Amino acid sequence: MEKIKGKRVRVAAGKRKTRTATVHFRTETSVTPEQRRERLQAVFAALFVCACIAATWALGATVWPR
Repeated sequence: MEKIKGKRVRVAAGKRKTRTATVHFRTETSVTPEQRRERLQAVFAALFVCACIAATWALGATVWPR
């Protein structure tokens, strides 16, 4: 999840002048190893479901037309 943070910095305000302004930027929180593991498990589960569907289709295509 990303957060929006602000920081006070000096910015140019004309010839040889500066002013203080708030600059906003987005930060993204790092992914923990547990979150990475859960995402990987979800990907493998989706691939397993797709493989089961493909195997069922292939079996049906080879058995029924004969």
